[in-house]
Amino acid sequence: MPDSIIEIGNRAFSSCKSLERINISPSVTVIGDKAFQYCKSLSVICIPPSVLEIGSRTFCGCLSLTNIYLPNSIEKIGSLVFGKRKNSNGRTWENLGAKYEWCEKLAGIMIPIGYKNYYEALLPEYKDKLVEYGDYDNLCAEVTEEDLANAWTDVFGVKYSIDGKRLLKAPNHLTVYNIKKGTIVICNRAFSYCTFLKQIFIPDSVTQIGSEAFEDCSSFREITIPNSVKKIGVNPFVRCEQLETLICNSNYFVFKEGAFYTSDYKILISYINKDCSFTIPDSVIKVGDEAFSFCESLQQINIPGSVIQIGNDAFSFCESLQQITIPDSVKQIGTRAFYGCGCLDEIVISQSVKQIRNNTFSWCTSLQQITIPDSVMQLEDEAFEGCKFLKQITIPDSVKQISLKAFNNCESLTHIIIPIGTKSKFAKMLPKYKDMLVEHL
Repeated sequence: MPDSIIEIGNRAFSSCKSLERINISPSVTVIGDKAFQYCKSLSVICIPPSVLEIGSRTFCGCLSLTNIYLPNSIEKIGSLVFGKRKNSNGRTWENLGAKYEWCEKLAGIMIPIGYKNYYEALLPEYKDKLVEYGDYDNLCAEVTEEDLANAWTDVFGVKYSIDGKRLLKAPNHLTVYNIKKGTIVICNRAFSYCTFLKQIFIPDSVTQIGSEAFEDCSSFREITIPNSVKKIGVNPFVRCEQLETLICNSNYFVFKEGAFYTSDYKILISYINKDCSFTIPDSVIKVGDEAFSFCESLQQINIPGSVIQIGNDAFSFCESLQQITIPDSVKQIGTRAFYGCGCLDEIVISQSVKQIRNNTFSWCTSLQQITIPDSVMQLEDEAFEGCKFLKQITIPDSVKQISLKAFNNCESLTHIIIPIGTKSKFAKMLPKYKDMLVEHL
């Protein structure tokens, strides 16, 4: 149904017996009398938040209708909107074959939380069918196959949840798009790989933007975050190569000098600048997942002593990054944190880190040697996989566990330096590399 439609007239779809699903335009304000009566295959319907009035007997005889979602905008609902359930003698109108035929499979009239008393007044005959839904502060941003199977699709091909509150997935051909008013969550990767998308308009109903929501929107130049937004997932702007301006009207976040932070400047969420170097402010305690991922021009990063956590993929594919010093304040480095940093030839690891996680330094192909600090107890799978020019690694006695895959495809590795008296210990952990073990003070 195109957005130009503002009213669905009386009997508009009456007796469309094969109609199973309909996406009502978000501009419709009135649904007329008997508009969908005897649509016997219609199973679920979502009324958009633009609708103010629903007429009489609108859904009479919709025998397959199990759920209907009503917004908080409805001001008037006509009589017998779902048919009459029983006559004065207790017999169902369905048995009479009457014009008031009841929606016999109706399991729930879904209404927003806090509106039960309001809808009990509007729908006194059906108050036992009212079900409150939508903890809007905790709507899930992850999209399931079931979500997509039950989604309704607008005229642009964008899929929304059946209640219209979650934008699930957009097609890749979009160039400009206005997100439907009433949307609360832009789900994870909702606009990923929309490489032609140049403009997006986010309504002030949106409170959450999911992880990687605009991943690889490579034509993006500017985006405005409305003041309603309270939650943002993992870097929603990863690989938005043309993004230059981020206007943030939310009190929960701030954008400054190319970086996007929580309002207290403690978490760095995303970096979109094209500069060669950047100094993280000393208020930051966490570099978020994927915060600098694919910042291909970044050559130097200064991490202050305030940072205690570096997230998963935080600097992955920073292909120009040459040196990194991880201060001793950092206690945790995420998986794939420096994956694919092909120019990284010098790494100083924090003395507080206990694990080198999966793929943390994989495919750092310029790295020739590295020293593991004596705080580390474990090297996980593929921690240094693909470091093709890594010749020497120094491992302390503190290490108790090393994955057999930790050094996969390290073709140049010749020396694994270990403390005196530990050769037997490390030979058991690294049988494939036992001939490379060299004891040293």
